[in-house]
Amino acid sequence: MIYVFADNIRTFRKFGAVGVFEQGDALCPVGDFVALKQYVTAHLLWNPDLDWTALRDEFLKGYYGPAAPHLARVLVLAETSATRKEAPPMRCYHQTAIEWIPVETAHAALKEMDLALAAAATAGEPYLRRVREAKMSWDHAKIVHWSDWRMSGDRASAIRAWMGNLEEFKVNAYRETTTRQTLDDYLEGLMGADVH
Repeated sequence: MIYVFADNIRTFRKFGAVGVFEQGDALCPVGDFVALKQYVTAHLLWNPDLDWTALRDEFLKGYYGPAAPHLARVLVLAETSATRKEAPPMRCYHQTAIEWIPVETAHAALKEMDLALAAAATAGEPYLRRVREAKMSWDHAKIVHWSDWRMSGDRASAIRAWMGNLEEFKVNAYRETTTRQTLDDYLEGLMGADVH
């Protein structure tokens, strides 16, 4: 979650760190707001006193154009949900979203993603493509948590659409430390017999 970056970097500085190694989505360029995280982190490493929310908003406006307000709301929804008192702590390699994104938050965020797509479509490329990339991680979570999040429509069609985006955006891993074969095996399991 982006909201912890500034405090973490300031803590490293406070205790005398002279270098920081930050790592994000190593193998997947369309992970959860990868470019935004890189932008905010890079600026904070140069100057830890910068306002991370201003950096976030600056990036969203420049990179996503008219879709920026909707994507900002997606980020706030996710961060608010993750910091609820009853939410479990996040861990490295956390593989599900259901523990910290309840159904109401998921539906609100997915609606904002759809609004972001519509807004970006008015401005055309490259904004539309970038929003489609940002939406892929939410589409994946929606597929994985279809029942838990009480999604409507046809899950098989949603899986096929998501897999088409994987091919278009040349995604070869769905999480860190996996190979293309691991992705293919994962997709086979995700699809199930009824999707073929």
